[in-house]
Amino acid sequence: MEMRIRPKSDYLKQAGWEELYVLSGHWKSDMDFYSDELNFLSNLLNRYSMWLTENDNIRRVEKVKLKLSVLQEFKNDLIHCVLKHMRHLKDLMENPFSYDEIIFRNEHAELEDDFADFIKAHRTLKREVFSLTSSIVESENINNLLHGG
Repeated sequence: MEMRIRPKSDYLKQAGWEELYVLSGHWKSDMDFYSDELNFLSNLLNRYSMWLTENDNIRRVEKVKLKLSVLQEFKNDLIHCVLKHMRHLKDLMENPFSYDEIIFRNEHAELEDDFADFIKAHRTLKREVFSLTSSIVESENINNLLHGG
């Protein structure tokens, strides 16, 4: 499934700077949410990993933790790019000649594609974390350890 954040029309070519600034602000807000979710997933993995006894489960968790770390870096880079993009949009609203419009709109489209790629990667990793923690609870019998059974 391909994810598009803007309509398929010529929206990007026709949208005003203010509209693109608002859209970028939504991206920033979404990235704050994803940041919280990635922290939650990291805490979830850490919470379960302390009870692990089977080497296969330990390796699986470490592999997912590495993927989570890579996604955290992607998120940090993307937040940085969105903030920079918003500063450029603000500059364009104040001085329409501060950047080349065509180059800027192409950069906006690339940033949007990066944002869509991040969301896809996040969803995939989130499913993997939930699946992994569920299988670990069963295989390690963590419920008995946690509830004294």
